[in-house]
Amino acid sequence: MEIASSVHLSLYILKIMPNGFIFRLILRQFRLTCTLMPFKVPYLTAVFSCMLILQATAQDKLDVKYGKISVEDFQSTYKVDTGASAVVLFDIGSTEFEADRGWFQLVFKRHRRVKIINKNGYDAANEAISVYVSGASEERLSNLRGATYNLEDNKVVTTQLENKSVFTDKYTKKHSLKKFTMPNVREGSIIEYSYTITSDFLFNLQPWEFQSADYPTLWSEYKVGIPAWIEYIFLRKGYLLEHIPNKPVTTNKSLTFRFDQGGGGATTSESYSVPITTHRWVYKDVPALKKEDFTTTMDNHLSSIRFQQSALRIPEQPVKPIVSTWPKLYEEYMKAEMAGGSLTESNNFLADKVDELIKVLLPTWTRPNAFTVTYVITTPAPVIAAFICRGR
Repeated sequence: MEIASSVHLSLYILKIMPNGFIFRLILRQFRLTCTLMPFKVPYLTAVFSCMLILQATAQDKLDVKYGKISVEDFQSTYKVDTGASAVVLFDIGSTEFEADRGWFQLVFKRHRRVKIINKNGYDAANEAISVYVSGASEERLSNLRGATYNLEDNKVVTTQLENKSVFTDKYTKKHSLKKFTMPNVREGSIIEYSYTITSDFLFNLQPWEFQSADYPTLWSEYKVGIPAWIEYIFLRKGYLLEHIPNKPVTTNKSLTFRFDQGGGGATTSESYSVPITTHRWVYKDVPALKKEDFTTTMDNHLSSIRFQQSALRIPEQPVKPIVSTWPKLYEEYMKAEMAGGSLTESNNFLADKVDELIKVLLPTWTRPNAFTVTYVITTPAPVIAAFICRGR
């Protein structure tokens, strides 16, 4: 009878008390019960373990479904940042490797929900999804859906995102942006969207930012299942501690690959049992990263994770390294569009002006170690500076 009362009381406390006090109150009750009934400690230990499991389950997984919004969601308050103009209620993503023809493909899914507090948070309703492009091939965006929820006369009114509101903007030669703005956004609105990106570019395993430079985030979660045949280096940034530390779990998954024989021949398929290691990172109550003086690159400080493909470990084949050597990496960066590639591109009229300037200056070079700085002002051309060094 005493044990039953103890179980009932513990579960009651677990249900009604705020999370911050559950563990402390249960411990206090546990110690008191042990003092009165020392001979029944094994039973209480079992009860105590059960309570911890229930509490861990309640905090370690966020049970959300797309479109499931209640009136109570609009009445919630958020202590993570009382001055925030918007709050990310949750941002949950996952990447799985699936069999596609003769190799793998990446399937990335994301589900995000944001509460707009005031007009300064309207920018949170603008989204740009990056899609990798290589020639005629590109990552495929699918299953995009979005909605804005408003509370009117104590009822939730939904405004759906229309397909015509999504447009493509070319960002670089290798990336395009799928942009959209959530409709009917007001102060107090809740916006929600989800989408899937399917990619054949295994080197472009989707990164994840657990922290924002604009708004606080109540729950940020990213899960990745990586096959043993492909190896990645994890690149972490930021200073925040995880709410749930990553504990990799490896299981075998049966994957069926299809192979085209070519020349109009039949397609064959082969199945393999592939070890998949699943990683899961969870951050909770993440404050926005405020920019401070002399901070040049916020991206270097945001809590995030990125991936670099490092090797292929296909069974019965030699390991194929992918990570470059330093000289090779230098060569790749010098060709990259966002790095040294611009140095080898034509400067159009500026290159002609510099050639003319050099021809004029050549006769004046008399000293072998002369360093000449010349400014030439032309109209309508801008100021051109030529720095010419000889003998060095």
